[in-house]
Amino acid sequence: MNIRLIRISICCVSALLGLFWIVLERVVAPNLSAQDGLLFFLLFGSIAWVTTSPAFFRRYVGEATPESLGAIRIITCAIQVLMTLWLEDLPSSALLPIEIRHSMGAMSYFYNIPGFESFARSQSELQIFEWITALILFLGMIGWKTRIVIPLGAFCYIILGGIVRQYTWFYHTGLIPVYVMVVLSLTPCADGLSVDRLWNVYRGKTVPVSDEASAIYGWSRYACWVIVALSYVAAGLSKIYKSGFFWWDPANMKGIILSSTLDPVQANWEVALKLIHAPDILFAFLGITGMYGEIAVGLVLFSKIARQILPICMVMLHLGILFLQDILFFDLIVLQLIFYDFTEIRQGIKRWRGRESINVRKNEPNNNDLKDVNDRQAREALPTATKGENKKLYYPIMVATFAAIMIFVWFRHIEFYPITSLQMFSGYNNSQKIGYTKIIAHYESGFVTRLYPDTIIHAPMNTRYRLTIRGCILDNPKGVQSCNKLLNTLRRVHNKTAIPGQKITKFEVQSWLWDFNNNPSDPDYGELVKSYTMQVEEE
Repeated sequence: MNIRLIRISICCVSALLGLFWIVLERVVAPNLSAQDGLLFFLLFGSIAWVTTSPAFFRRYVGEATPESLGAIRIITCAIQVLMTLWLEDLPSSALLPIEIRHSMGAMSYFYNIPGFESFARSQSELQIFEWITALILFLGMIGWKTRIVIPLGAFCYIILGGIVRQYTWFYHTGLIPVYVMVVLSLTPCADGLSVDRLWNVYRGKTVPVSDEASAIYGWSRYACWVIVALSYVAAGLSKIYKSGFFWWDPANMKGIILSSTLDPVQANWEVALKLIHAPDILFAFLGITGMYGEIAVGLVLFSKIARQILPICMVMLHLGILFLQDILFFDLIVLQLIFYDFTEIRQGIKRWRGRESINVRKNEPNNNDLKDVNDRQAREALPTATKGENKKLYYPIMVATFAAIMIFVWFRHIEFYPITSLQMFSGYNNSQKIGYTKIIAHYESGFVTRLYPDTIIHAPMNTRYRLTIRGCILDNPKGVQSCNKLLNTLRRVHNKTAIPGQKITKFEVQSWLWDFNNNPSDPDYGELVKSYTMQVEEE
Protein backbone atom coordinates (compact mmCIF):
# COMPACT_ATOMS: atom_id res chain seq x y z
CA MET A 1 0.00 0.00 0.00
CA ASN A 2 1.22 3.50 -0.80
CA ILE A 3 2.84 5.09 2.26
CA ARG A 4 1.06 8.39 1.69
CA LEU A 5 -2.30 6.61 1.60
CA ILE A 6 -1.46 4.87 4.87
CA ARG A 7 -0.55 8.18 6.49
CA ILE A 8 -3.80 9.76 5.32
CA SER A 9 -5.70 6.76 6.67
CA ILE A 10 -4.06 7.15 10.09
CA CYS A 11 -5.08 10.81 10.25
CA CYS A 12 -8.64 9.99 9.16
CA VAL A 13 -8.94 7.24 11.75
CA SER A 14 -7.69 9.66 14.42
CA ALA A 15 -10.33 12.21 13.44
CA LEU A 16 -13.04 9.52 13.47
CA LEU A 17 -11.94 8.36 16.92
CA GLY A 18 -12.20 11.94 18.13
CA LEU A 19 -15.75 12.19 16.78
CA PHE A 20 -16.58 8.79 18.29
CA TRP A 21 -15.34 10.06 21.66
CA ILE A 22 -17.74 13.00 21.40
CA VAL A 23 -20.65 10.65 20.64
CA LEU A 24 -19.60 8.40 23.53
CA GLU A 25 -19.58 11.38 25.88
CA ARG A 26 -22.98 12.62 24.73
CA VAL A 27 -24.79 9.28 24.69
CA VAL A 28 -23.08 6.82 27.04
CA ALA A 29 -20.72 8.53 29.50
CA PRO A 30 -21.52 12.19 30.22
CA ASN A 31 -18.72 12.33 32.78
CA LEU A 32 -16.13 12.08 30.00
CA SER A 33 -14.71 15.23 28.47
CA ALA A 34 -15.58 15.47 24.78
CA GLN A 35 -13.11 18.29 24.35
CA ASP A 36 -10.24 16.29 25.84
CA GLY A 37 -10.91 13.23 23.70
CA LEU A 38 -11.16 15.21 20.49
CA LEU A 39 -8.03 17.18 21.36
CA PHE A 40 -5.96 14.07 22.04
CA PHE A 41 -6.91 12.20 18.87
CA LEU A 42 -6.42 15.25 16.67
CA LEU A 43 -3.06 15.82 18.35
CA PHE A 44 -2.07 12.21 17.78
CA GLY A 45 -3.15 12.31 14.15
CA SER A 46 -1.18 15.48 13.48
CA ILE A 47 2.00 14.11 15.05
CA ALA A 48 1.58 10.72 13.35
CA TRP A 49 1.35 12.47 9.98
CA VAL A 50 4.79 13.94 10.65
CA THR A 51 6.52 10.93 12.20
CA THR A 52 5.34 8.48 9.51
CA SER A 53 6.94 10.58 6.81
CA PRO A 54 10.05 8.90 5.31
CA ALA A 55 11.67 12.34 5.12
CA PHE A 56 11.23 12.79 8.89
CA PHE A 57 13.11 9.57 9.54
CA ARG A 58 15.95 10.47 7.19
CA ARG A 59 16.40 14.00 8.56
CA TYR A 60 15.82 13.63 12.28
CA VAL A 61 15.61 10.02 13.46
CA GLY A 62 18.28 8.08 11.64
CA GLU A 63 19.44 4.56 12.14
CA ALA A 64 21.01 3.26 15.32
CA THR A 65 22.68 0.07 16.49
CA PRO A 66 21.55 -2.51 19.04
CA GLU A 67 24.47 -1.35 21.19
CA SER A 68 23.14 2.22 21.26
CA LEU A 69 19.73 1.08 22.49
CA GLY A 70 21.32 -1.33 24.96
CA ALA A 71 23.38 1.52 26.40
CA ILE A 72 20.19 3.52 27.02
CA ARG A 73 18.73 0.53 28.86
CA ILE A 74 21.84 0.20 31.02
CA ILE A 75 21.94 3.91 31.87
CA THR A 76 18.24 4.11 32.72
CA CYS A 77 18.13 1.00 34.89
CA ALA A 78 21.37 1.93 36.65
CA ILE A 79 19.83 5.27 37.60
CA GLN A 80 16.81 3.55 39.10
CA VAL A 81 18.93 1.04 41.01
CA LEU A 82 20.80 3.89 42.68
CA MET A 83 17.57 5.80 43.28
CA THR A 84 16.10 2.76 44.99
CA LEU A 85 19.05 1.84 47.20
CA TRP A 86 20.69 5.21 47.80
CA LEU A 87 18.29 8.12 47.51
CA GLU A 88 15.03 6.59 48.71
CA ASP A 89 14.50 4.80 52.02
CA LEU A 90 11.26 2.91 51.59
CA PRO A 91 11.29 0.95 54.91
CA SER A 92 11.49 4.19 56.94
CA SER A 93 8.14 5.31 55.52
CA ALA A 94 6.44 2.72 57.74
CA LEU A 95 7.49 4.81 60.75
CA LEU A 96 5.58 7.86 59.52
CA PRO A 97 2.03 8.45 60.76
CA ILE A 98 -0.77 7.76 58.28
CA GLU A 99 -2.34 11.09 59.28
CA ILE A 100 0.19 12.96 57.14
CA ARG A 101 -0.57 11.06 53.95
CA HIS A 102 -1.59 12.99 50.85
CA SER A 103 -3.60 11.68 47.93
CA MET A 104 -1.15 10.25 45.42
CA GLY A 105 -2.95 9.46 42.19
CA ALA A 106 -2.87 5.81 41.21
CA MET A 107 -1.77 4.73 44.69
CA SER A 108 -5.39 4.92 45.84
CA TYR A 109 -6.15 1.90 43.64
CA PHE A 110 -3.42 -0.15 45.30
CA TYR A 111 -4.81 0.60 48.75
CA ASN A 112 -8.08 -0.99 47.65
CA ILE A 113 -6.22 -4.30 47.33
CA PRO A 114 -6.65 -6.42 50.50
CA GLY A 115 -3.44 -6.52 52.50
CA PHE A 116 -1.76 -3.57 50.80
CA GLU A 117 -2.26 -1.29 53.81
CA SER A 118 -0.55 -3.74 56.16
CA PHE A 119 2.23 -4.18 53.60
CA ALA A 120 2.76 -0.40 53.44
CA ARG A 121 3.02 -0.25 57.26
CA SER A 122 5.54 -3.09 57.66
CA GLN A 123 9.21 -2.12 57.68
CA SER A 124 10.38 -5.67 57.04
CA GLU A 125 8.04 -6.20 54.08
CA LEU A 126 8.95 -2.82 52.60
CA GLN A 127 12.64 -3.65 52.98
CA ILE A 128 12.16 -6.91 51.10
CA PHE A 129 10.17 -5.12 48.40
CA GLU A 130 12.91 -2.49 48.06
CA TRP A 131 15.54 -5.21 47.59
CA ILE A 132 13.36 -7.05 45.07
CA THR A 133 12.80 -3.82 43.13
CA ALA A 134 16.53 -3.10 43.06
CA LEU A 135 17.24 -6.68 41.93
CA ILE A 136 14.71 -6.47 39.10
CA LEU A 137 16.16 -3.15 37.98
CA PHE A 138 19.67 -4.62 38.12
CA LEU A 139 18.55 -7.53 35.95
CA GLY A 140 17.14 -4.99 33.52
CA MET A 141 20.47 -3.19 33.53
CA ILE A 142 22.44 -6.32 32.61
CA GLY A 143 19.71 -7.45 30.23
CA TRP A 144 18.56 -10.78 31.68
CA LYS A 145 14.98 -11.76 30.78
CA THR A 146 14.73 -8.20 29.55
CA ARG A 147 11.24 -8.41 28.09
CA ILE A 148 9.91 -9.23 31.54
CA VAL A 149 12.10 -7.30 33.97
CA ILE A 150 12.00 -3.89 32.22
CA PRO A 151 8.21 -3.38 32.52
CA LEU A 152 8.20 -5.15 35.90
CA GLY A 153 10.97 -2.88 37.18
CA ALA A 154 9.08 0.23 36.08
CA PHE A 155 5.92 -1.07 37.77
CA CYS A 156 7.70 -1.86 41.04
CA TYR A 157 9.40 1.53 41.14
CA ILE A 158 6.07 3.28 40.59
CA ILE A 159 4.73 1.51 43.69
CA LEU A 160 7.89 2.27 45.67
CA GLY A 161 7.88 5.93 44.66
CA GLY A 162 4.17 6.29 45.33
CA ILE A 163 4.42 4.94 48.88
CA VAL A 164 7.21 7.38 49.70
CA ARG A 165 5.63 10.41 48.01
CA GLN A 166 2.27 10.06 49.76
CA TYR A 167 3.90 11.25 52.99
CA THR A 168 5.32 14.38 51.38
CA TRP A 169 4.24 15.66 47.97
CA PHE A 170 4.34 14.71 44.31
CA TYR A 171 7.99 15.46 43.55
CA HIS A 172 9.37 14.52 40.14
CA THR A 173 12.79 13.04 40.81
CA GLY A 174 13.00 9.51 39.46
CA LEU A 175 9.93 9.69 37.23
CA ILE A 176 11.51 10.51 33.86
CA PRO A 177 13.65 7.32 33.89
CA VAL A 178 10.47 5.35 34.64
CA TYR A 179 8.84 6.87 31.56
CA VAL A 180 11.89 5.87 29.52
CA MET A 181 11.62 2.32 30.89
CA VAL A 182 8.00 2.18 29.73
CA VAL A 183 9.21 3.04 26.23
CA LEU A 184 12.04 0.50 26.43
CA SER A 185 9.45 -2.16 27.29
CA LEU A 186 8.09 -1.76 23.76
CA THR A 187 11.46 -1.94 22.00
CA PRO A 188 14.09 -4.65 21.29
CA CYS A 189 16.42 -3.19 23.91
CA ALA A 190 17.85 -6.64 24.71
CA ASP A 191 19.47 -7.00 21.29
CA GLY A 192 22.64 -5.23 22.39
CA LEU A 193 24.85 -5.25 25.49
CA SER A 194 22.74 -7.81 27.33
CA VAL A 195 22.97 -11.21 28.97
CA ASP A 196 20.05 -12.31 26.79
CA ARG A 197 22.15 -11.64 23.70
CA LEU A 198 25.16 -13.53 25.02
CA TRP A 199 22.94 -16.44 26.04
CA ASN A 200 21.46 -16.64 22.54
CA VAL A 201 24.96 -16.63 21.04
CA TYR A 202 26.02 -19.37 23.46
CA ARG A 203 23.04 -21.49 22.39
CA GLY A 204 23.91 -20.97 18.74
CA LYS A 205 20.99 -18.71 17.95
CA THR A 206 21.39 -15.86 15.53
CA VAL A 207 21.47 -12.32 16.86
CA PRO A 208 21.60 -8.90 15.19
CA VAL A 209 25.02 -7.46 14.42
CA SER A 210 25.77 -5.35 17.48
CA ASP A 211 27.28 -2.41 15.65
CA GLU A 212 25.17 -2.47 12.48
CA ALA A 213 22.62 0.32 12.39
CA SER A 214 19.00 -0.16 11.37
CA ALA A 215 15.73 1.77 11.51
CA ILE A 216 14.15 -0.23 14.32
CA TYR A 217 16.85 0.82 16.78
CA GLY A 218 16.85 4.37 15.47
CA TRP A 219 13.14 4.74 16.17
CA SER A 220 13.50 3.05 19.57
CA ARG A 221 16.27 5.43 20.55
CA TYR A 222 14.30 8.40 19.25
CA ALA A 223 11.28 7.42 21.36
CA CYS A 224 13.49 7.59 24.47
CA TRP A 225 14.76 10.99 23.38
CA VAL A 226 11.18 12.21 22.97
CA ILE A 227 10.36 11.36 26.59
CA VAL A 228 13.33 13.26 28.01
CA ALA A 229 13.19 16.22 25.62
CA LEU A 230 9.47 16.86 26.01
CA SER A 231 9.80 16.63 29.79
CA TYR A 232 12.22 19.55 29.74
CA VAL A 233 10.07 21.49 27.29
CA ALA A 234 7.04 20.96 29.54
CA ALA A 235 8.96 22.24 32.57
CA GLY A 236 10.05 25.36 30.70
CA LEU A 237 6.64 26.08 29.18
CA SER A 238 4.97 25.65 32.60
CA LYS A 239 6.94 28.65 33.83
CA ILE A 240 5.73 30.74 30.91
CA TYR A 241 2.15 29.52 31.32
CA LYS A 242 1.94 30.28 35.05
CA SER A 243 4.22 33.30 35.34
CA GLY A 244 4.72 34.73 31.86
CA PHE A 245 7.77 35.25 29.69
CA PHE A 246 9.46 37.24 32.47
CA TRP A 247 9.51 34.45 35.02
CA TRP A 248 13.25 35.12 35.09
CA ASP A 249 12.67 38.49 36.83
CA PRO A 250 15.68 38.91 39.18
CA ALA A 251 13.37 39.47 42.17
CA ASN A 252 11.54 36.21 41.48
CA MET A 253 14.75 34.28 40.86
CA LYS A 254 16.38 35.60 44.00
CA GLY A 255 13.30 34.67 46.02
CA ILE A 256 13.23 31.12 44.62
CA ILE A 257 16.92 30.54 45.25
CA LEU A 258 17.00 32.06 48.75
CA SER A 259 13.82 30.34 49.94
CA SER A 260 15.14 26.98 48.70
CA THR A 261 18.34 27.61 50.66
CA LEU A 262 16.69 28.71 53.90
CA ASP A 263 14.09 25.95 53.78
CA PRO A 264 16.14 23.24 52.05
CA VAL A 265 14.82 19.88 50.96
CA GLN A 266 18.13 18.00 50.85
CA ALA A 267 21.53 19.60 51.43
CA ASN A 268 22.36 22.49 53.77
CA TRP A 269 25.14 24.23 51.87
CA GLU A 270 23.83 27.82 52.04
CA VAL A 271 25.92 28.81 49.01
CA ALA A 272 23.16 31.07 47.69
CA LEU A 273 23.22 33.22 50.84
CA LYS A 274 26.66 34.43 49.81
CA LEU A 275 25.13 35.85 46.62
CA ILE A 276 22.66 38.15 48.36
CA HIS A 277 24.59 41.24 47.23
CA ALA A 278 25.18 39.93 43.70
CA PRO A 279 23.88 42.15 40.87
CA ASP A 280 20.42 41.51 39.46
CA ILE A 281 21.88 40.64 36.09
CA LEU A 282 23.31 37.44 37.58
CA PHE A 283 19.90 36.25 38.76
CA ALA A 284 18.32 37.29 35.45
CA PHE A 285 20.96 35.26 33.63
CA LEU A 286 20.27 32.22 35.82
CA GLY A 287 16.54 32.52 35.15
CA ILE A 288 16.84 33.04 31.40
CA THR A 289 19.28 30.19 30.89
CA GLY A 290 17.18 27.94 33.11
CA MET A 291 13.75 28.54 31.58
CA TYR A 292 14.69 28.98 27.94
CA GLY A 293 17.37 26.32 28.25
CA GLU A 294 14.70 23.79 29.25
CA ILE A 295 12.59 24.76 26.26
CA ALA A 296 15.62 24.59 23.96
CA VAL A 297 16.16 20.93 24.89
CA GLY A 298 13.40 20.18 22.40
CA LEU A 299 15.97 20.88 19.69
CA VAL A 300 17.73 17.59 20.45
CA LEU A 301 14.92 15.91 18.52
CA PHE A 302 15.91 17.75 15.35
CA SER A 303 19.62 18.57 15.53
CA LYS A 304 22.71 16.45 16.06
CA ILE A 305 24.63 19.54 17.14
CA ALA A 306 21.98 20.19 19.82
CA ARG A 307 22.42 16.61 21.05
CA GLN A 308 26.11 17.27 21.52
CA ILE A 309 25.76 20.61 23.33
CA LEU A 310 22.44 20.81 25.21
CA PRO A 311 22.89 17.70 27.40
CA ILE A 312 26.10 19.23 28.76
CA CYS A 313 24.22 22.49 29.36
CA MET A 314 21.53 20.60 31.28
CA VAL A 315 24.16 18.92 33.46
CA MET A 316 25.53 22.37 34.28
CA LEU A 317 21.98 23.59 34.99
CA HIS A 318 21.34 20.75 37.44
CA LEU A 319 24.68 21.26 39.14
CA GLY A 320 23.74 24.93 39.57
CA ILE A 321 20.43 23.87 41.09
CA LEU A 322 22.29 21.52 43.41
CA PHE A 323 24.63 24.21 44.72
CA LEU A 324 22.22 27.17 44.72
CA GLN A 325 18.96 25.45 45.69
CA ASP A 326 20.28 22.39 47.54
CA ILE A 327 18.27 20.05 45.29
CA LEU A 328 19.86 17.02 43.63
CA PHE A 329 18.35 15.87 40.33
CA PHE A 330 20.65 12.86 40.12
CA ASP A 331 18.49 11.05 37.59
CA LEU A 332 18.38 13.94 35.14
CA ILE A 333 22.11 14.55 35.37
CA VAL A 334 23.00 10.97 34.45
CA LEU A 335 20.15 10.60 31.95
CA GLN A 336 21.81 13.12 29.63
CA LEU A 337 24.12 10.28 28.55
CA ILE A 338 21.36 8.73 26.41
CA PHE A 339 21.81 11.48 23.82
CA TYR A 340 25.30 10.25 22.97
CA ASP A 341 25.92 7.33 20.62
CA PHE A 342 28.21 4.93 22.44
CA THR A 343 28.67 2.79 19.34
CA GLU A 344 30.27 5.72 17.55
CA ILE A 345 32.38 6.47 20.62
CA ARG A 346 33.53 2.86 20.92
CA GLN A 347 34.38 2.62 17.24
CA GLY A 348 36.21 5.93 17.40
CA ILE A 349 38.32 4.71 20.31
CA LYS A 350 39.13 1.51 18.44
CA ARG A 351 40.22 3.43 15.38
CA TRP A 352 42.28 5.80 17.51
CA ARG A 353 44.04 2.91 19.22
CA GLY A 354 44.62 1.14 15.93
CA ARG A 355 42.78 -2.02 16.96
CA GLU A 356 40.35 -2.07 14.09
CA SER A 357 41.12 -2.09 10.42
CA ILE A 358 39.05 0.14 8.14
CA ASN A 359 38.77 -2.68 5.61
CA VAL A 360 37.32 -5.28 7.98
CA ARG A 361 34.15 -6.73 6.50
CA LYS A 362 31.03 -6.17 8.59
CA ASN A 363 29.78 -9.69 8.00
CA GLU A 364 32.83 -11.25 9.59
CA PRO A 365 32.18 -12.79 13.01
CA ASN A 366 33.63 -10.99 16.02
CA ASN A 367 35.31 -13.65 18.10
CA ASN A 368 36.26 -11.22 20.86
CA ASP A 369 32.80 -10.52 22.21
CA LEU A 370 30.84 -13.41 20.62
CA LYS A 371 28.16 -10.96 19.53
CA ASP A 372 28.23 -10.58 15.73
CA VAL A 373 27.05 -13.06 13.12
CA ASN A 374 27.01 -12.76 9.37
CA ASP A 375 24.70 -10.25 7.70
CA ARG A 376 22.27 -12.79 6.33
CA GLN A 377 21.75 -14.44 9.71
CA ALA A 378 21.45 -11.07 11.43
CA ARG A 379 18.70 -9.95 9.08
CA GLU A 380 16.85 -13.19 9.73
CA ALA A 381 17.19 -12.65 13.47
CA LEU A 382 15.83 -9.12 13.48
CA PRO A 383 12.40 -8.64 15.07
CA THR A 384 9.43 -9.18 12.80
CA ALA A 385 8.58 -5.48 12.93
CA THR A 386 11.60 -4.70 10.73
CA LYS A 387 10.78 -7.24 8.04
CA GLY A 388 7.07 -6.88 7.33
CA GLU A 389 5.79 -3.94 5.34
CA ASN A 390 2.57 -4.10 7.33
CA LYS A 391 4.47 -3.46 10.59
CA LYS A 392 7.05 -0.89 9.62
CA LEU A 393 4.88 1.98 10.90
CA TYR A 394 4.72 0.56 14.43
CA TYR A 395 7.60 2.64 15.76
CA PRO A 396 6.65 5.99 14.18
CA ILE A 397 3.16 5.53 15.59
CA MET A 398 4.61 4.63 18.99
CA VAL A 399 6.64 7.85 18.97
CA ALA A 400 3.55 9.83 17.98
CA THR A 401 1.53 8.21 20.77
CA PHE A 402 4.01 9.05 23.52
CA ALA A 403 4.53 12.57 22.19
CA ALA A 404 0.77 13.17 22.05
CA ILE A 405 0.31 11.87 25.60
CA MET A 406 3.04 14.12 27.00
CA ILE A 407 1.78 17.21 25.17
CA PHE A 408 -1.80 16.49 26.24
CA VAL A 409 -0.79 15.98 29.88
CA TRP A 410 1.02 19.32 29.87
CA PHE A 411 -1.82 21.14 28.11
CA ARG A 412 -4.38 19.85 30.61
CA HIS A 413 -1.95 20.29 33.56
CA ILE A 414 -2.60 16.78 34.80
CA GLU A 415 -1.04 15.83 38.13
CA PHE A 416 -2.05 12.26 38.89
CA TYR A 417 0.80 10.07 40.07
CA PRO A 418 2.78 8.81 38.21
CA ILE A 419 1.63 11.22 35.48
CA THR A 420 2.81 14.82 35.79
CA SER A 421 2.90 17.99 33.72
CA LEU A 422 6.21 19.00 35.39
CA GLN A 423 5.22 22.37 36.83
CA MET A 424 8.42 22.73 38.84
CA PHE A 425 9.23 26.13 40.37
CA SER A 426 6.84 27.80 37.95
CA GLY A 427 5.37 30.33 40.40
CA TYR A 428 6.10 34.05 40.44
CA ASN A 429 6.76 36.34 43.41
CA ASN A 430 8.48 39.71 42.99
CA SER A 431 7.65 41.04 46.47
CA GLN A 432 11.30 40.46 47.47
CA LYS A 433 10.05 38.87 50.68
CA ILE A 434 10.29 35.18 51.42
CA GLY A 435 8.83 33.03 54.14
CA TYR A 436 10.29 29.83 55.49
CA THR A 437 9.97 27.51 58.46
CA LYS A 438 12.38 26.08 60.99
CA ILE A 439 12.06 23.08 63.27
CA ILE A 440 13.72 23.76 66.62
CA ALA A 441 14.57 20.77 68.82
CA HIS A 442 14.74 21.12 72.62
CA TYR A 443 16.87 18.46 74.33
CA GLU A 444 16.89 17.18 77.92
CA SER A 445 20.28 18.79 78.44
CA GLY A 446 18.84 22.21 77.67
CA PHE A 447 20.53 22.37 74.28
CA VAL A 448 18.38 24.00 71.59
CA THR A 449 19.14 23.78 67.86
CA ARG A 450 17.57 23.67 64.43
CA LEU A 451 16.88 20.11 63.30
CA TYR A 452 16.07 18.65 59.91
CA PRO A 453 13.51 15.82 60.15
CA ASP A 454 15.24 13.63 57.57
CA THR A 455 18.09 13.11 60.04
CA ILE A 456 15.60 11.05 62.05
CA ILE A 457 13.36 9.49 59.40
CA HIS A 458 14.74 9.66 55.89
CA ALA A 459 12.10 8.08 53.71
CA PRO A 460 11.75 10.37 50.68
CA MET A 461 14.24 12.57 48.89
CA ASN A 462 13.74 16.13 47.68
CA THR A 463 11.56 16.98 50.67
CA ARG A 464 11.61 17.35 54.42
CA TYR A 465 7.88 17.05 55.06
CA ARG A 466 7.55 20.79 54.44
CA LEU A 467 3.85 20.72 53.58
CA THR A 468 3.04 18.89 56.81
CA ILE A 469 5.33 21.06 58.95
CA ARG A 470 3.73 24.23 57.61
CA GLY A 471 0.41 22.95 58.90
CA CYS A 472 1.51 23.85 62.44
CA ILE A 473 1.56 27.57 61.66
CA LEU A 474 -1.63 27.72 59.60
CA ASP A 475 -5.05 28.35 61.06
CA ASN A 476 -6.24 24.92 60.04
CA PRO A 477 -7.06 22.37 62.77
CA LYS A 478 -6.47 19.41 60.46
CA GLY A 479 -3.08 20.78 59.42
CA VAL A 480 -2.08 21.35 63.04
CA GLN A 481 -3.15 17.83 63.96
CA SER A 482 -1.12 16.27 61.13
CA CYS A 483 1.93 18.38 61.94
CA ASN A 484 1.73 17.55 65.63
CA LYS A 485 1.43 13.86 64.82
CA LEU A 486 4.59 14.00 62.69
CA LEU A 487 6.55 15.88 65.36
CA ASN A 488 5.59 13.35 68.02
CA THR A 489 6.62 10.52 65.71
CA LEU A 490 10.00 12.14 65.08
CA ARG A 491 10.50 12.66 68.81
CA ARG A 492 9.56 9.07 69.63
CA VAL A 493 11.81 7.54 66.94
CA HIS A 494 14.77 9.72 67.97
CA ASN A 495 14.41 9.02 71.68
CA LYS A 496 14.39 5.24 71.19
CA THR A 497 18.11 5.26 70.46
CA ALA A 498 19.21 8.49 72.15
CA ILE A 499 21.43 8.43 75.21
CA PRO A 500 20.35 10.26 78.40
CA GLY A 501 20.62 14.00 77.98
CA GLN A 502 20.32 13.72 74.19
CA LYS A 503 16.63 12.91 74.15
CA ILE A 504 14.27 15.47 72.64
CA THR A 505 11.66 16.89 75.00
CA LYS A 506 9.75 18.94 72.45
CA PHE A 507 9.79 20.51 69.00
CA GLU A 508 9.03 24.08 68.10
CA VAL A 509 7.99 25.13 64.59
CA GLN A 510 8.91 28.69 63.68
CA SER A 511 7.70 30.78 60.76
CA TRP A 512 10.17 33.40 59.51
CA LEU A 513 9.82 36.28 57.06
CA TRP A 514 12.79 37.95 55.37
CA ASP A 515 12.65 41.19 53.42
CA PHE A 516 15.88 40.56 51.53
CA ASN A 517 15.56 43.78 49.55
CA ASN A 518 15.51 46.18 52.51
CA ASN A 519 17.56 44.01 54.89
CA PRO A 520 19.97 42.01 52.74
CA SER A 521 22.65 41.88 55.44
CA ASP A 522 20.36 40.64 58.20
CA PRO A 523 22.43 37.98 60.02
CA ASP A 524 19.24 36.23 61.14
CA TYR A 525 17.80 36.19 57.60
CA GLY A 526 14.53 37.73 58.68
CA GLU A 527 12.38 37.88 61.76
CA LEU A 528 10.24 35.39 63.62
CA VAL A 529 6.56 36.01 62.87
CA LYS A 530 4.89 32.96 64.40
CA SER A 531 5.78 29.99 66.55
CA TYR A 532 4.10 26.71 67.48
CA THR A 533 5.19 24.31 70.24
CA MET A 534 4.13 20.72 69.79
CA GLN A 535 1.66 19.04 72.08
CA VAL A 536 3.53 16.08 73.53
CA GLU A 537 1.58 12.82 73.29
CA GLU A 538 1.75 10.19 75.99
CA GLU A 539 3.98 7.26 75.01
